[in-house]
Amino acid sequence: MRQLGLFDTNIMPRTEAFEITKNNLKSLLSTGIYTKIACAYSGGKDSTTVLTLLAHLVETKQIPLLPQDVHILFADTRLELPPLYINAMKLLGLLRDRCFNTQVVQASLDDRYLVYILGRGVPPPSNTFRWCTSKIKIIPMMKALDTLRTDLAPHEKLLMLTGVRVGESAARDQRISTSCSKSKAECGQGWLQNETAPQTDTYAPILPKNWV
Repeated sequence: MRQLGLFDTNIMPRTEAFEITKNNLKSLLSTGIYTKIACAYSGGKDSTTVLTLLAHLVETKQIPLLPQDVHILFADTRLELPPLYINAMKLLGLLRDRCFNTQVVQASLDDRYLVYILGRGVPPPSNTFRWCTSKIKIIPMMKALDTLRTDLAPHEKLLMLTGVRVGESAARDQRISTSCSKSKAECGQGWLQNETAPQTDTYAPILPKNWV
């Protein structure tokens, strides 16, 4: 997948990209399967785009959700740059005041980045040895999702929104391309992965190149 540049002529107008994403979310939610929505938030530009887009659509009643139905999970790695962390906390506070559910999730002390490197002598992560993402982001997030799923009925599901998009790296684009070729992934106007965890589907609404 070739990443589009700022001056490419085939970039979709932002308003059109917004409408497509809104309609796709509305279509997913209209099925009645998803009774809870979780949004993975890291404070970076992509997850911030997804979170602010979701909050706007909920508050303006453009999708069938109430703020109380949305659970925002902030992955605090204890390594964020101070300005990004401060802005993330401000945004979470604003959304909490508007009745959205917010939660800060962290790895247990034994699994944190500096404990692994300084305490256990594990080498820093690299392109071929990325142990940190699982330990300090994915596992804490999955534990939080386990809690959210406790009161779901057997026929209900949780929908997890992420800020994954194409063009971030060649390796990720290849993984997305491979997944989209499988029967349980849909990648038309977003990346919907079915059953990424028990009673949980994962959706990346800004995956397409129209969000470059």
